[in-house]
Amino acid sequence: MRKVALGYQPPSLLDQEAIIEAFRIRGDLGRMGGLFKLWLVEAPGQAVSEDEVRAALDRTLELQSELTSLIDLMREKVTVHRDR
Repeated sequence: MRKVALGYQPPSLLDQEAIIEAFRIRGDLGRMGGLFKLWLVEAPGQAVSEDEVRAALDRTLELQSELTSLIDLMREKVTVHRDR
């Protein structure tokens, strides 16, 4: 209580939960990308064209990269907030 009275701002649990959820989503995207790669090796051109699978894989990798950047920004925000 003393620290809070002196201006300490505890880190937000909401920010931490957002980071954890972003990690989960990034992991899901990684697993999905792995499945696309497996599909390209095991069943190229079956049911869906190879170009469509490659396009989905590329988009998945882009989203994973964007999510990694957002996680880094959230970490930075939490770290700066915690250091105050």
